[in-house]
Amino acid sequence: MFIKKVFPRTVFVCILTVFSLSACAEKAPTYFTNPIIPGGNPDPSICRVGEYYYIANSSFIWFPGVPIRRSKDLVNWELIGYALPTPKHIDINDNTGVSGGLWAPTIRYHDGLFYLTVTQKRSGSSVLVTAKNPAGPWSEPITLHSQDGIDGSLLFDDDGRIWYTWSEAHEILLREFDNEKKQLIGEKILLLDEHMFGDDYSHIEGPHIYKLKSGEYMLMIASGGTGNNNHNVSVFKSDKPTGPYKPAPSNPVLTHRGKDSPFNNIGHADIVETQNGQWYAVMLGVRKLENKTLMDRETFLTEFVWEDGWPVFNPKGNGMVLLKDKRPNLPWTLVPPTPARDEFHTEQLGLEWNFYHTPHKKWWSLTERPGHLRIYLQKPDPAQQTNTPVIARRITQFSYTAATQIDFNPQGYESAGLIALMNQNGMFRLELFNDKNGRQVRLVKYSFPKRNQGKRINEIVDTVKVSNQPIGLIVEAEGFDYRFYVADNNVRKRIGKVEDGRIISKQLARGYMGAYVGVFATSNSTESKNYADFDWFTYQPE
Repeated sequence: MFIKKVFPRTVFVCILTVFSLSACAEKAPTYFTNPIIPGGNPDPSICRVGEYYYIANSSFIWFPGVPIRRSKDLVNWELIGYALPTPKHIDINDNTGVSGGLWAPTIRYHDGLFYLTVTQKRSGSSVLVTAKNPAGPWSEPITLHSQDGIDGSLLFDDDGRIWYTWSEAHEILLREFDNEKKQLIGEKILLLDEHMFGDDYSHIEGPHIYKLKSGEYMLMIASGGTGNNNHNVSVFKSDKPTGPYKPAPSNPVLTHRGKDSPFNNIGHADIVETQNGQWYAVMLGVRKLENKTLMDRETFLTEFVWEDGWPVFNPKGNGMVLLKDKRPNLPWTLVPPTPARDEFHTEQLGLEWNFYHTPHKKWWSLTERPGHLRIYLQKPDPAQQTNTPVIARRITQFSYTAATQIDFNPQGYESAGLIALMNQNGMFRLELFNDKNGRQVRLVKYSFPKRNQGKRINEIVDTVKVSNQPIGLIVEAEGFDYRFYVADNNVRKRIGKVEDGRIISKQLARGYMGAYVGVFATSNSTESKNYADFDWFTYQPE
């Protein structure tokens, strides 16, 4: 057994009781810790239905599309499904690149139905899906408009009219939505452009309109650019949803620019009122290490209050999103944790597992060899811009341990194993292969950075010979220090030296999603009927 951490039996008892509030229940804390949803979970949108809160996030190039999470206390979140879960819902194709896919969803609830709008950037259009249960099933997408417009959002007004607002070409636009015909109607109405109130509203995006209790309408936007610390939240008000809108005197109402904080790039917010009358906002933000990001944009939470009809964010916290803050006045409600270890004993993959682009055929199985994840080798290798044979889960902390055990008899150019990647531009592969010297494991690092950001790397770092038994593959990350190991016949061997994990950072690999770790199996462009079996997989953040 080469995994360092073994959980005591009492912890498993608590897990099996699904954290019912019993003898194993955790005492409700006074404070919570940001981010509330770690790992690559950008562009959060939130709504409340009764005592439950729901958050939808962007998923970009990863499939299934748009994760949906549920909470009763705004702090503990359970992944319950995806809004675009099948190839009929979304085709993240070879034209998507590292920055396309599913951008900026908005989730709303009206008259017994959940509505979710999202942009299929570079692979479709801006669409609407609906569901009675946010865990699914969701309807097939209805096209609203072209992919040129992004970040769509619906407002269900008190008079029965429905308004759809979105961002396009540095403008915020509005059209009416016909719920019977399920289409946009009427002319486009310009609500805001980035020069309308001076030069402080560059890269305007992420619009939401809210009907306030005063009868006024508030337009909330993000601006400043999501990739830097100038990112911010600004608000505007009008007597009509169609405008004209006037800016808040204190815009931007939320930003971390020029402030000392562990979080950067705070912006792209959505708001919700609790059943107790408190107001909270969720927004994206970035944690950095050595001025690099690994999880990229994550989901954060902060309270705000109303002063003179305008939102004032966290006045007791200097207007900032804090690492630790007083938790909402809601019943502390634990949720089942994502298992650290997957034994692959079920017939379907757990919700935490994602695919790189949309798989249009099923090349994996959990039933062909019970208790194993079988991947049938595919021609693409993980560095290609297509549906590569990668199954992975989000990295949620800078430091973590991940491991798997593989049973695989490679032939020719075939390889399979453990992978840590940001996208096709940056990855480590610890892979089993076969050549004239027999079965071996090699560590491969691959980096294709943006011009002037570093040299291209495609290097076999080290190789070790292994037996014909199932082989354990391990990565231990401590910040950006990456160490790799092979376990053969219960003997753990180091492979390579301490490697620089920054090759899978956002700054080098680019893209809009955080890093992942998982498994893969490729025939490297050759025909193959072979497969690799993975007995289990563990991911343990530090």
